[in-house]
Amino acid sequence: LTAASENDSATTQVSVTPPKANVSELNISESGATAAIGEGDNATITADVRNLGEVAYDFPVGLKVNGTEVRSTTRTIPADATESVTFTSVTEDLPVNTHNVNVTTTGNYTTGTLTVEQPAVFTTDIDTNPVSAGNNITAEVNITNTGDRAGSTTVEISDGETTLNTTTISLDSDASTNITIDRETTADDIGTVTLTAASDDDTATTQATVTPPAANVSELNI
Repeated sequence: LTAASENDSATTQVSVTPPKANVSELNISESGATAAIGEGDNATITADVRNLGEVAYDFPVGLKVNGTEVRSTTRTIPADATESVTFTSVTEDLPVNTHNVNVTTTGNYTTGTLTVEQPAVFTTDIDTNPVSAGNNITAEVNITNTGDRAGSTTVEISDGETTLNTTTISLDSDASTNITIDRETTADDIGTVTLTAASDDDTATTQATVTPPAANVSELNI
């Protein structure tokens, strides 16, 4: 700015700074600022950016995970107005761990925590009893969810030729359940019968011993 008379002039510089903004209402996977998802899940991350100034302005908005910017955008926000900014497709490749999440703009940011958990993993174990031919083999199958999250799986029990049982189960993390089935035997099974229990993640196999039927000799008559 300049002021001038007939004999003199004076000039000064007036600094005009961008309007300030405030970032708030961080929402990760619709769970607020602290959330947990399964490994491989695509979590939506949103935050509100408010223009605290007197004029509209193009605000740079970035998403940082563990201090590294993974997404950025520019949002034109009118004076004294708030807009929601959404980021997607940023969490699918995150490893199982706890991650710091920041949504930032010039001079301001908001912080949250995202925990990536191992999805449901179903292990199987199968146990049988030895029998003599003509009696049923009883097989007990144990299924345990060793993952961090609840989930479902289909368990199939077979003897290599025939599917003996198919059951869909749902388990919380660290929970387990049992399935018990009977399989008839004949003289053709004498030796061993292979039984298999398979979930979506694991397969267990056991050999059931089948012995010849017992015989009794009596009433000797000479």
